Amino acid sequence: ITLSKIRKVKTDLLAISEELDLEISTAALAYAYFEKLIMKGSWNGKDSTGISTESNHSPVTKVNRKLMAYIKEHEFQVFSLLEFNLYLPRQEFLPHFEQILYRQDYLNVQEYLGEDEFYSVPSHQHKAPE
Repeated sequence: ITLSKIRKVKTDLLAISEELDLEISTAALAYAYFEKLIMKGSWNGKDSTGISTESNHSPVTKVNRKLMAYIKEHEFQVFSLLEFNLYLPRQEFLPHFEQILYRQDYLNVQEYLGEDEFYSVPSHQHKAPE
């Protein structure tokens, strides 16, 4: 696996998420999950070649059908590799979120989300239930 292949997949993920009008945070989460799979050695680059090639040359509906079939075929394996833990601490996905924002010419998270605090919970609310 090479850095250029990883970047290509991330570019494809972002293009697909934009085409499907998904939130930037969804793409950021996909990046983070993708990196987790790479770190576990479970992605070799061959798996997504057909999907990414197809996405560059086909209408969205055709890509969606092929992508959905691919997802359904592999979802249990991916969930298993992620140990069925889809929770990501913000430090694992916010760098990706910010990177995508900058690529789309936003100056910062606040410019995209507004002045409300994003993903901010007062520390007294973080206490574990007793």
